[in-house]
Amino acid sequence: EDPVLLYPGDLSFSDGAITFVEAAGRIVKEHPSARFALACRAKTPHAAQVLEQVHRRATQLGIDDRVHTLGVVSDMATLLAAVDVVVMPVDTLYAKIDVPLVLLEAMALGTPAVVSDLPPLAELTVLGEGVMQVPRSDPRALSERLCALLSEPASMSTLGVSARRMVIDHFDAVAMTKQYERLYREVLHA
Repeated sequence: EDPVLLYPGDLSFSDGAITFVEAAGRIVKEHPSARFALACRAKTPHAAQVLEQVHRRATQLGIDDRVHTLGVVSDMATLLAAVDVVVMPVDTLYAKIDVPLVLLEAMALGTPAVVSDLPPLAELTVLGEGVMQVPRSDPRALSERLCALLSEPASMSTLGVSARRMVIDHFDAVAMTKQYERLYREVLHA
């Protein structure tokens, strides 16, 4: 029943993995049973260096037994449904789509998300509850937000329901098709 926080972001281009591990070092002081997973595909040779840095920092922080690097996961949906919070504290979305599908998949499964203030991730917080925002590249702000969440399990459940509702309302295939049709009509009639 240990709480599990997941970073499913980029290793090669953003500082999200390092920000996540730095925050983890702070979180375990308040929530010593918390576990931290990184499910990241190595897109470039640089990813191996980042993973080495993640492991080194986790060891320095004394949390190497709480940090798990999973690499490519064969059943991501099961992992996303099993974690308590999905975390995307990135400083760039380079080599990612505007709103990463893994984030939407987690939210659709009822997993709340904490994202950076980087557009377009920050725009999710305007669409409804279920997504919380922190300043990018800020381990302290991230750890404070996550500690507050872990301290209120009932609110995490409510946020998960809200995250699912947001995906259904704004990112469902039918809803998105209607939005595209409306946009095309506006452009054609302008």
